[in-house]
Amino acid sequence: MDRKSALLATKVDRFRLPLTRVHRDFKSDQTVGCSNVESVNHTGADCVRGRDHSGDFQFAGLASPYTLSAGKWDMEDPTPLYAYLSRNLETVNGKPRFTSFMPADDRTSDVISEQGPIAPGRPLRFVMDALDLRCKDNWPGEIGHINVSGTTILVSAAVRDRIFARSPSGLSLSAAVLEDISGQFIEPLYHLSVYERQNVWDREKSEYPMPFDPARDTSANLDSIVLDPAAVANLSDTARLILRLAEVSPPAILFDAAFVADRAREGLTLGAVFYPLPEWFDGIEYQ
Repeated sequence: MDRKSALLATKVDRFRLPLTRVHRDFKSDQTVGCSNVESVNHTGADCVRGRDHSGDFQFAGLASPYTLSAGKWDMEDPTPLYAYLSRNLETVNGKPRFTSFMPADDRTSDVISEQGPIAPGRPLRFVMDALDLRCKDNWPGEIGHINVSGTTILVSAAVRDRIFARSPSGLSLSAAVLEDISGQFIEPLYHLSVYERQNVWDREKSEYPMPFDPARDTSANLDSIVLDPAAVANLSDTARLILRLAEVSPPAILFDAAFVADRAREGLTLGAVFYPLPEWFDGIEYQ
């Protein structure tokens, strides 16, 4: 119930789960009255928000839309608010359903290995992996909306738009093309680089098979992940949409679970598997 309550609270806070119709009158883009309704009556005093309470929708001189400030939610455990991104290893007739891929040239290989924002430029080039099943006489495999191959993520334009709509920080979305092994252009996609590493996993509650000493070891191989409430609370709202954990190998990419649920309803998670973080453990994708 704690996990479900956390997800519901997040959706209510972001106006994705209305409790009543009145939620429409309190969104930050409303322009008439503090609540965009004509029935708000004042005693003649000037509105502290600079709004018009005359009931006339055809007016000029609006000061500024009211921005709703939600109360800070004290997250006892933010772990249920995230989902772990993995490649979809589904097979069809014994062969991978979704394609894997690799950089098609040295420039792409160099650019995606950089630990920082990727500057705009020519589209990055990727090629379907011939070692997986990309032989010319084989079926091409499916291209999803979220494609994962190793540590590389390619997303569709629809997913890119949904991510951009949240104005996230700490990541880059760069134009990319995916080719078959003969060099023929297959499909335009976008390379998702989460370059900011967030040190937000709980060292005591997370589980790992070998001791981890941050003063000596560069990364930990985690069996399970528990997030540190204080560390997550200190992140900006724009940094919380997609997290890449610091000092973790292989890289752990976590998506806001409410964002994933919305994309799943739209059919935009095809190609990837998202595990609720409390249920993820190392090796689950191979079960």
